[in-house]
Amino acid sequence: MTSPPSPVPLGAGSAGEAGSAERPEVQEFVAFLAKERNDSPNTVAAYRRDLRLFAEFCDQYSGTPWNWGQLDRVAIRSFMGELQRRGLEKRSVARAVSALRTFYNFLMARHGLENNPAKAVRTPRLEKRLPAVRRVPENLSATPDARR
Repeated sequence: MTSPPSPVPLGAGSAGEAGSAERPEVQEFVAFLAKERNDSPNTVAAYRRDLRLFAEFCDQYSGTPWNWGQLDRVAIRSFMGELQRRGLEKRSVARAVSALRTFYNFLMARHGLENNPAKAVRTPRLEKRLPAVRRVPENLSATPDARR
């Protein structure tokens, strides 16, 4: 049997707390990714890093104790802007938003959180990569009829 969902004020802490110790919801989420979803170790590490950065950003952004339930899309958009100012590629910022969406879905399912502010945030537009073009040697490029 699972325990009932915890009340909404999750992750309440004071400024600077997230940098020294990982919040328990993040630890639980990381274990969920690794054990239940069976995500790759690289994905788990990247999501953990993104969530730690977000928690540290929220400590500075808020300046007062905060919890996951009181954060909104403005906080997430501000976090995205900070990541871009730090020089992260658009793909890395998009991955951070994906980590937050997945984390908030987890909080909704496991802890009774009522909304997912990351759902309302658009990810950065990623440049489409063209496939590599293979060069055909000149002696093979002519059709069989043309070689006669």
